[in-house]
Amino acid sequence: MGTEAGTTLLKDLNVGSASSFPFNFNVLGNLLYFDADDGIHGNELWRSDGTATGTVQLPDIVPGSGSSNVGPMFLINGHLLFPANDGTHGTELWTTVDINTAPSFTMQSESFSVTDEQPPVFGARTVSFFNRNGDPGNGDLFADYSEGGFNVTPVAGPCKIAVTAGADPALLGSPTSAIWEDASTAALDITRDGGGSFTFTSLDLSGSGVAYTLTGKLGDKTVYSTVSQLPLTGANGLITIPSPSGVAIDDLQVAIARTSGGACSLDNIRFTTPIASATVPEWVTNVTAGPPDESSQVLTLKVTNDKPSLFLDQPAVDYRGTLTFTPAPNASGTATVTVTLHDEGGTVNGGIDTTVKTFQIAVCEAAPRAQYG
Repeated sequence: MGTEAGTTLLKDLNVGSASSFPFNFNVLGNLLYFDADDGIHGNELWRSDGTATGTVQLPDIVPGSGSSNVGPMFLINGHLLFPANDGTHGTELWTTVDINTAPSFTMQSESFSVTDEQPPVFGARTVSFFNRNGDPGNGDLFADYSEGGFNVTPVAGPCKIAVTAGADPALLGSPTSAIWEDASTAALDITRDGGGSFTFTSLDLSGSGVAYTLTGKLGDKTVYSTVSQLPLTGANGLITIPSPSGVAIDDLQVAIARTSGGACSLDNIRFTTPIASATVPEWVTNVTAGPPDESSQVLTLKVTNDKPSLFLDQPAVDYRGTLTFTPAPNASGTATVTVTLHDEGGTVNGGIDTTVKTFQIAVCEAAPRAQYG
């Protein structure tokens, strides 16, 4: 229910002290149609979604300052019918064309606060190249690869797939399959989907006379880099190489340089990733493409924020409307989170295909605990 304090002018259609005389109100879907005079185009058809920017004049039936004198409006089978005079055909029956209405959704709140003391929970992930098990092996080129939320991209030297016995080297992965470098040098770049942070824990290598370099980066800055020689081949053919550091990174680079002997196999790149420690069910609800005749449109929900450094895991909203994120340790500040809902109805004839809403997450450093003694 409206209040005196909350009752304000939505939009001054006829700018200044003159009146626009809005009249003949009718609702179609989640839009209000009416006629009004803006002092420039005469009395014409208007539409409003309840916001100032969404209150617009529809195509000028009588171009220029003349009025079409839109009459009473009626809703028939999802279409708006009304009498109007275009100055050429006299007063005739008119109807609106199909105009895409804006998608809509509801958010729980416009802001809330969390502390950075919420401990992030970490889950184990392994890139084992199992999606290559159906390949013939024996030298198929290894290209961009995704598994378990990680992307592996060859950036130097050809790498090939080892699946069946007889590949060079004959050693397969554990479990099958693996990849092997087919040149004196090779390099891989590993990142998370969406660019999130992770911790590299270990990987498996086999071969002899092979030097390797492990480089971890965060925000394009190198946080660690180590160069070492592969030990003699173990009993099972694979040696587990531990990470040189347990710090969070967002890019792992693995470089291999063959100094002598046969090729080097690589398998089972292991990580841990933060699992969102803040979870808010039904943060976004009542998601709709518009009126019933637009219900088949595909909707896309995108979440961005202006302070990614405040989070280990960036704010996201899943298909159930659940908001998740993980605050970064020792972080403090306020992020403006933008939620954008887009439909595929387009913007022809003044249609609206995007709705944007924002809210804020304030991340505060936890208060220091008292110490005694």
